[in-house]
Amino acid sequence: MPGSGVAQIAFQPTAISNGGDPVAKFQPGYRYNYGDNEFVYAKFDNGAGNVASAAGAAMYWKNRVTGVVTSDKTENQQGAAIGDGVAGIAQGVMTDLSYGFFVKSGPWTVRLASGDSNGAVGNKIFAPVADTDLDLRSEADASVSAAEIAVTEIGRQLAAGVANLALVLLNIPD
Repeated sequence: MPGSGVAQIAFQPTAISNGGDPVAKFQPGYRYNYGDNEFVYAKFDNGAGNVASAAGAAMYWKNRVTGVVTSDKTENQQGAAIGDGVAGIAQGVMTDLSYGFFVKSGPWTVRLASGDSNGAVGNKIFAPVADTDLDLRSEADASVSAAEIAVTEIGRQLAAGVANLALVLLNIPD
């Protein structure tokens, strides 16, 4: 609005910061909607296992309060043997102890576990109970095991995957 003194600026999170800010440009936890996606700004920590992030890979909350995420599932705030605690999906490789945006909702390509082949349209997407760090699981509802039923669904597969990458409609709960 003219004269209001507040500038309205739109930016593309993938262009401004996908994981290499040595100093925070935004408050960790800052949410930004762009197109059909919601992005969250956070500090990335490789964790004790020194697990590097990867495009389309799961990011887990290491500390929700301070806005720190990790790709080391053993440091998942929910516990390594629990499939919950997924914060979002990495846009790409994030530098250890740097800041950047990850994807929380909307259509995005994710990395599937090698045992899932390429999944299928409509499959439930979730983090496995076993400690596999980066990979997500894709299972048809009828094929989900009893242990996996309790795991929080983070999305539904929109298209058949290729080379263990699949387009998913993310809806990761807070």
